[in-house]
Amino acid sequence: MADFSTANLEGANDLLNQALTDAKTLKDKLLAKHGDDASAILGDVESLTADLKSSVSKMIPELPTVQNQSVQAEFAALKDMDITTAAGKKQFDTKVANIKESFGPALKEKGIDLDDMSSKVQSGAADIGDSIPNLQLSADGTSIELPSNISLPSVEALKEKLETMPEFKIEIDSDLLKEKANEALDAIDKLKKDNETESKLTLV
Repeated sequence: MADFSTANLEGANDLLNQALTDAKTLKDKLLAKHGDDASAILGDVESLTADLKSSVSKMIPELPTVQNQSVQAEFAALKDMDITTAAGKKQFDTKVANIKESFGPALKEKGIDLDDMSSKVQSGAADIGDSIPNLQLSADGTSIELPSNISLPSVEALKEKLETMPEFKIEIDSDLLKEKANEALDAIDKLKKDNETESKLTLV
């Protein structure tokens, strides 16, 4: 293992160094106290373990709390809006404007007319999964395209009915079967005779 305590070590990381130092300190303490009464070293072990847990936790980067924004989810919200009312139409226009702001350039590159697609999705004339790419906008504003979401069938599969049952016919040539059976019996008899001859020769 590298000497992580060396100053200005190439590629050194302060957080990693601290975690390794705390781990070594705990290990050294356990080795030094080996054989002592457990209750006597309990306090030291608990304290050093807490230090190690803290230093390791600091190495874990903070996870983003904001989920990616999905263009397909944004379009899906349009389907539930009643644009026959003034309030519904206003809500629809606001949502379309938000989609334009977030995904307008990316959708334009895909050759999608956002206004036209919004109307088709809202009316049910366009399927979101088939018509719109699976674009997502990360918290830092980066637009990424993921593989298309898997769609499950919404209708029961059609059952195919056979008009006629095909005929299955197996023909066995009885003479050929007898011939093969006799050949097998002859081979068994020959094997027995050969074994008996070998046994007699061995005894002699």
